[in-house]
Amino acid sequence: MSETAISIAINAVLSVAFALLVFGGRESIDLAARDVLFDMAPQSFMVAFMGTLVPGLLTRKRLAAGRIAGFGERVVPGRPVLRAFATAVAAAAAGTGLIALVQPDMSVALPVFVAAKAVYGGVLAAIVTPLALAPLLRDPV
Repeated sequence: MSETAISIAINAVLSVAFALLVFGGRESIDLAARDVLFDMAPQSFMVAFMGTLVPGLLTRKRLAAGRIAGFGERVVPGRPVLRAFATAVAAAAAGTGLIALVQPDMSVALPVFVAAKAVYGGVLAAIVTPLALAPLLRDPV
């Protein structure tokens, strides 16, 4: 679905922008440092929040206008901001917890770190966006 592809691209680019904003003055990044771990929580939260809310609102609008059809009878869950917030909190906890478990004791060059952040943002968007859209379309994920 195009919403997922757009979400992946936007969240990968935003992940790069914020990584450069936070870590841009450094030549290398110590992956075992606390600031790397603490950076994962807001990144995970924002990617999941925006990857759920924006595509969900756009899909709702397209469904209401009849520009796309869902699969069978659908019940559109209410409160999209609350759903996006709950998804974002869960993603922030899961993403940060996962990174804490696998956080290596090594340093990488800034470009490698930024690329990894882009991949993480894109992968997270690829997971949360279809999960957010499935109830709107009643299409099992």
